[in-house]
Amino acid sequence: MEYRLVGEHHGTRFDRDVPSGTTTVGRSGQNNLVIPSQTVSRCHAEIRFDGDELWVRDLGSLNGTRVNGAEIAAPTPIRSGDIIEFGSVQLRLEKKGGTHSTSPVWTSEEDVSGSIQISREDIETDTGVRSGHELAILRMLTEAGQLLVLPESPEETFDRILQLVENTIPAGRIIILLNEDGGEPVQRAARVRGDRAISPLLLSRTMMRMVLEKKKSILTGDAQSDERFRNQHSIVAQDLRSAMAVPLIHHDEVLGMLYVDTSDPLASYSEEDLEVLTLLGQMLGAKIANAHLLKAARERDRFEEELRTATRIQRRLLPQELPKVAGYEIQCCQETCEAVGGDLYDAGVLPDGRIQIVLGDVSGKGIGAALLMSDVLATIRALRTIGLPLDDLVSRLNQHILQSTEPERYLTLFVAELDPISHRLQWVNAGHPDAHLIHADGRIDSLEPTGAWVGLLDLPDVEYGTEFLEFPPGAVLVSTSDGINEAGRGENEFFGDKRLLATLRECAGLSAKEVRGRILEDVDSFTGDDPPGDDVTLVVLRREPA
Repeated sequence: MEYRLVGEHHGTRFDRDVPSGTTTVGRSGQNNLVIPSQTVSRCHAEIRFDGDELWVRDLGSLNGTRVNGAEIAAPTPIRSGDIIEFGSVQLRLEKKGGTHSTSPVWTSEEDVSGSIQISREDIETDTGVRSGHELAILRMLTEAGQLLVLPESPEETFDRILQLVENTIPAGRIIILLNEDGGEPVQRAARVRGDRAISPLLLSRTMMRMVLEKKKSILTGDAQSDERFRNQHSIVAQDLRSAMAVPLIHHDEVLGMLYVDTSDPLASYSEEDLEVLTLLGQMLGAKIANAHLLKAARERDRFEEELRTATRIQRRLLPQELPKVAGYEIQCCQETCEAVGGDLYDAGVLPDGRIQIVLGDVSGKGIGAALLMSDVLATIRALRTIGLPLDDLVSRLNQHILQSTEPERYLTLFVAELDPISHRLQWVNAGHPDAHLIHADGRIDSLEPTGAWVGLLDLPDVEYGTEFLEFPPGAVLVSTSDGINEAGRGENEFFGDKRLLATLRECAGLSAKEVRGRILEDVDSFTGDDPPGDDVTLVVLRREPA
């Protein structure tokens, strides 16, 4: 039997398959089922198949796991239809291929004789008590509504809307103007006496400003004598007799203006005409606003897809398999605070058989940091094949970044090379947080910076000193990014170096995998529901006890 977990998180539908075997659930990207909620622990729970039965087990999460509202403390069987809560995220277990009914419950009353019924055809052929003008208005609004719901851009419907207005309200000129780029409105469609206008038309700036600033419709029944527009060049030049202007408005935001005027001395617009035009302006405003939202949504979807692609590429750049070294264990981990990150780690074998481990942190966040991270990782791997001395490798990387990136882009870097035969480790710390060597008895040696940040100083005498140490049996080397010691909760409290050292002392005698888990869990317990402010990356290298 195949299952899936469905629900909603922050307004987005959540629908994930539950694969066979054991599925880990948590906030970390290393889980099989990732739930991006701060109420979900990095490694929160696991779901496993036992024959045909499905079980869920909490993994010591901070906010707990519940089945149908009951907190679980031991592995608990779950069935289709059960509600499972991971932290504050509620998901329903469903069988794949099953259906979830969303149909309403229907009543059986059949007596609807007292209701009033009307169809579109009734509106179009109405010969009742309405006047011919009222019927024309009703038809215009009906047809305009049909046009405005079509999946077309507003610009594609403007001219047809203006034709409907022209067929209903006597008009010499009809114009649609839209606000663009914070300047004055721009003419987007216009008709003059039955034909489409090509060039911009002369309009009253005073009337335009009154509509846009006051967000109200304006009617002048006798433009030539209206005190508000006396001596207006556009009014006099066009010999206008009556004019209306209404805002294209949506949720109190003015998006433009719809303008109608006539120079016919026998024509004069009424308050009813203004009400109709105002309603049409609101309909147009909704159409324009929805088009803007649709465009923004498409751009957001495109950007998010590009981010997903960048995330996949970046994850593939990180080592998919770590070197196997006799007598040693290597563990690495990275959790980005955004879709793409600026931290990097690597582990590889040098031409002479030594092992190189790397951890770096690029300045800034987002796409720019991710691009530099990719460049740095590729450059280090290329230089690794040459077998350069460690200080020379970092110096060349420094020159490469200076020549290929902006001045504000640089990185901190810890790189070490281990001889697994002599158990001798050499390392360079270029402005990176201290790495730490935890001895089997709990003593800790700090590997402090030996040089400046990489890519920051364009000076001929920049040097990166190389240090050496003996790697004793049972010792563990830990290098972290500053996303760990700078992990915060509240406004002014941070995990800090002191708390990190206390955690590391508790790691003496643990395996590299256990050390990694202990550090991440302690940081997670400290930050609680506060979102991460930076990428979290660590590399752990442990020598087996003698």
